[in-house]
Amino acid sequence: MYANSIFGTNQIVSVDDTGLDWDNIYYRDNSQPIYYDKDSDTICESPNYLHRKVVAYNAYYDTFDLNSSGHGTHTSGSVAGDSLGSNFPGDTIISRAAGMAPNAKLMFVDLGGAGDGLYTPLDYNRIYTWAYNGGARITSSSWGPGAPAASSYT
Repeated sequence: MYANSIFGTNQIVSVDDTGLDWDNIYYRDNSQPIYYDKDSDTICESPNYLHRKVVAYNAYYDTFDLNSSGHGTHTSGSVAGDSLGSNFPGDTIISRAAGMAPNAKLMFVDLGGAGDGLYTPLDYNRIYTWAYNGGARITSSSWGPGAPAASSYT
């Protein structure tokens, strides 16, 4: 993909997971604020398309990723992580440990709670429509059933 200049440019990907450490070097943008959507509707009222990486953060459950796993931060990095601006030597796609689409931006839905459990809505349209309305056309839901298969997600 990279050899064919496919980097996710002008794409927005939605990720819903345990939370996102937005100050991590792969997502940080000190020049632009992150828009936090804290209501429960499906409209992303004020996405910030100028942010380097995070267009909007849907605080469905809370506004952070727990230190115990960092799963949401990790999965977001696999999708669109990019340490551009980190001043690492040899600033290439590979040396930046970039995700699959390093030029893509993220819309993040925080479903994580205590103990890294996921608190999913009864109607998944609540999160997917929010992301679609903000411009995402791709979504990543890296959920698992928990132990012992406690989740209704199959």
